[in-house]
Amino acid sequence: MTIIIDNSELRSTSRMPIISGAKTSKILEALTGADVMVSTKSFPANTPAQITKHIQAGAILIQFKFGSDLISSITDERVNIALARMLEAGTRHQYQRMIISCGMYLPDLSTGKTLVGKVVKQSNGKVVIVWRDTQPEIEYRALATVRRRIAMRGGVFSNLTCDAEVPGELVSMESDLKFLSGQPIKSLLHLKQFPPDPPDPDDPLQLPVEVKDWRRVIAGFRGIGPKRAGDLWGALLDHNAETAERHGRPVEGDGVEPTLMQAFAWITKWLRGRGEIFPRKAHGWGKGTIKSVREQLGMCDGMELNVRVAEGEPEVKR
Repeated sequence: MTIIIDNSELRSTSRMPIISGAKTSKILEALTGADVMVSTKSFPANTPAQITKHIQAGAILIQFKFGSDLISSITDERVNIALARMLEAGTRHQYQRMIISCGMYLPDLSTGKTLVGKVVKQSNGKVVIVWRDTQPEIEYRALATVRRRIAMRGGVFSNLTCDAEVPGELVSMESDLKFLSGQPIKSLLHLKQFPPDPPDPDDPLQLPVEVKDWRRVIAGFRGIGPKRAGDLWGALLDHNAETAERHGRPVEGDGVEPTLMQAFAWITKWLRGRGEIFPRKAHGWGKGTIKSVREQLGMCDGMELNVRVAEGEPEVKR
């Protein structure tokens, strides 16, 4: 994981705080319109080819606007130019194109102009916000329009209250990028209502997917819930894939997807002694949980759920 900063942000006139461990690039802003790039890769970003590889791997490009710089960029189109460069640089997803402002922005209720606030810590330890009129004067509704249109033009807008938030935000973003890149699907199990159509998987880093399979049934048992139902699904899926691999069968697809009957067989097993409950133990599924499910199903000691294929063809009456 890497945080890369354009060399221009190292000047004494820059308000960019020091980012511990960050790398630098001489061409990042010129090529992409970004002051900072957060990447899952650790190699440098000193050539167009290297930067392209970072972007193809899902790197996030960020242009920072500190204080009244955000207001000035409304008149000279710098925000739109930055977004255009980010698009031209090869970003495929909206989350890769970010504009982050640092400061506090409020409308002057008497004039409608924009006031810019700066957080200042005084010598007595008190923290105050110093407000001043912006130069050039920009109406607050113009600022609100720009913030909305950043999203409409394919970018993401975020606002930090002060410069001191920047290092922590970038480090957290680096951590989020690593986490979400490793878990491209987030399953959402909701027991009451489901949308008529699945979400459009256009470009999110982690796609939220509504769960509509048997996990809803298992989660509905008292004391189970979505987390334990999901862990059971994962344990069954791992078990089925390992079994398929041992027998030379495909380890993906419908052939290894857990069924509700398999789940019931696992979670109602009569526990005679100690040891592993499942071939691969599912988190949260201990003896107490299984006992509770058996009780809710009215299963007595010694009773087990078995599935068998009936012999012969059933008689069909015409």
